[in-house]
Amino acid sequence: MTKPLFSNSRLTAHDTCPLMWSYNYIENISGESNFYAHYGTFAHLIFELFALGKIDNPFEVWINHYQKRVLDRTNPHEIPPWEKKWKAEGSWFFDEFKGFEGETVWTEQHILLGFEMFKFQGFVDRLESRGKDLVMIDFKSSKPFIKKDIEQKGRQMYLYSRGVKEMLGKYPKQLEFLHFRQNKKTVIDFSLKEYNAAVDWAKRKVDEILEAEEFPANPNYFFCDNICNFRNICNQKG
Repeated sequence: MTKPLFSNSRLTAHDTCPLMWSYNYIENISGESNFYAHYGTFAHLIFELFALGKIDNPFEVWINHYQKRVLDRTNPHEIPPWEKKWKAEGSWFFDEFKGFEGETVWTEQHILLGFEMFKFQGFVDRLESRGKDLVMIDFKSSKPFIKKDIEQKGRQMYLYSRGVKEMLGKYPKQLEFLHFRQNKKTVIDFSLKEYNAAVDWAKRKVDEILEAEEFPANPNYFFCDNICNFRNICNQKG
């Protein structure tokens, strides 16, 4: 039997809203993207091109292509009022950006993991070496996480850490979120206990999804109106 394929976004989408999950993965409806997705995707592309040596001036790329990569791809009626602030914060970061702390090991590396009942895939934004240690980095346009959210946010990186171990023979020493708009970091020291907790969570979520018979809405005003890819077709949003 072919094992079902999951990703972190596929698992967390069900937590966010089972109805959204159903639209995407059962009904296979093509959703709509949004300003935040285009903004983050463009920043990720700049980090990737810089790590690969394909650009040497991230600020110039940000300024020259922001309109085309972000605003032109966003429904003009859905551009948030704080867009100019976000653009300015990105501009400030890339103008000040002097390069990465360590040496590049991976950039946008695809990983595919096998578990007993499912497969799991994802892309590591960046893995770098700092001396003898490996550090995994995830680029975020969000503000730094508050303490109570760190466990949930760290699950993705812990799951990816298994791919690092399988391919390179050791786990990362640290998991690091770079919140580039504020140029701040959320740093997690790798813990086998937390790694095992992330794996257990993924297994439980897969079981929950595969056994689900109903996919109710989980309305949230801001998410439903601004983030959800199905915001313009759903009649149960907050």
